[in-house]
Amino acid sequence: MSLILPEFLKYSIKDILDVYDIAFAILENADIQDTQKRIINNLAYAYTGIMLLLDISGVQINDLDGKIIEYAKNQVQKYESMKTPVEKVLSSIIVLTKLGHLALGSHFKIVDVEVGNEMETHIRFNKEVVLSAINKFYAYDKSMKIDEKSFLSYAKNHQRFRGNGHCVRYADDKNKVVNSICFNISGLEEFVDISTNGVIMPISVDDLRQNLSQYNGNQM
Repeated sequence: MSLILPEFLKYSIKDILDVYDIAFAILENADIQDTQKRIINNLAYAYTGIMLLLDISGVQINDLDGKIIEYAKNQVQKYESMKTPVEKVLSSIIVLTKLGHLALGSHFKIVDVEVGNEMETHIRFNKEVVLSAINKFYAYDKSMKIDEKSFLSYAKNHQRFRGNGHCVRYADDKNKVVNSICFNISGLEEFVDISTNGVIMPISVDDLRQNLSQYNGNQM
């Protein structure tokens, strides 16, 4: 290592960033279904180190790009098969509602919203209330515990995320407006079972105007 370090120091920051950009582009353009770019980003760092080491040593590896791409695809497949905090929360809402610990209207709302020329089915809920209910129910199972910071970190990059500032009035106190987080649950048939007679609740005109105004750049 003491012999390699001086060689590494010969590279400028720009040189290293240029190599990283190349590594990231190779992975990004390889048809890898990494929806959040987490695996691609991490592997690009490792790939950068490999390319620098090979440059220093003068060694060549046949079809290195292909091997890295294949490894990345395998890692993404493993990663995507794991439930993120977002999937855990959505699936837990279904379970806790069926068991009577959460109630449609009181703890969350399901509405149909027109987004552009398409209809989406959204779920909105107060994350503090819902996460507390989930963690209380799964107190015996640490694997199901939801950390709010981790949940929000995953949520803001999740393809189903539709904002964190939706104003909702819940049935337990209709005079109170609660800032709620929102996800697109279109295609998740399990939620139809817990909606009222399988019918999605309509959204009001005022809510629709507000929500459409939030689609452009709503931040956590």
